[in-house]
Amino acid sequence: CCALVELGAGQQVETVSQVVSHLERLAVDRDFYSSAGRAAQNVWQASSGAADRIFQEMIRTLNL
Repeated sequence: CCALVELGAGQQVETVSQVVSHLERLAVDRDFYSSAGRAAQNVWQASSGAADRIFQEMIRTLNL
């Protein structure tokens, strides 16, 4: 968890991909996975400063 949060903005897309892979491995329920996928997209689209905050909040919310 902490290592993911501390990755720089340049590695954001890879990090989002890792989170999505983690969610797939957990086989979370479909509705929750859809929400997490949208959150990951939002992180990817946001500016680096905003993305860091959104991503950290997403990590806390998903308790990864």
